Amino acid sequence: MMMTTMMMMIMMMMMMMMMMMMMMMMMMMMMMMMMMMMMMMMMMMMMMMMMMTTTTTTTMTTTMMMMMMMMMMMMMMMMMMMMMMMMMMMMMVVVDDDDDDDDDDDDDDDDDDDDQPTKSDAIKALFLATD
Repeated sequence: MMMTTMMMMIMMMMMMMMMMMMMMMMMMMMMMMMMMMMMMMMMMMMMMMMMMTTTTTTTMTTTMMMMMMMMMMMMMMMMMMMMMMMMMMMMMVVVDDDDDDDDDDDDDDDDDDDDQPTKSDAIKALFLATD
C-alpha cells in the first residue's frame, strides 16, 4: 500500500512540475507577444513621425536616434529570449535530476521489498496459529 501511495505522490509532484513549466511557457509567450506588439507600435509611431516631419537635418538626426533606440530594443529582446531559453534548459535539467532521484527512491523501495519476506513469514505464522 505504501509503495502505491509513494508512487502516486511522486506522479502528482511530477504533474505539478509539468503544469508549472507549462504555465511558465505560456507566460513567456504572452510576454513575447506583448513585446512584439510594443515594437510594432513603436515602428508605426516612427513612420508617422517621419511622414509628419519635413526632411530637414534635425528630423534626420532624430530619426537616426530613434532607429538606434529600436536596434537597442531589438538586441535587448534577443538577449531576453536567449536568457529565457537558458532558463528553460536549466529547468529541464533540474526536472531530469528529479527523475533520477525518483529512481533512487524506487531502489530504496526495492530494498524494503527485501525486508518483506520476514513480514510475510510473520503473517504465515499468525495464520498457522489461527488454524
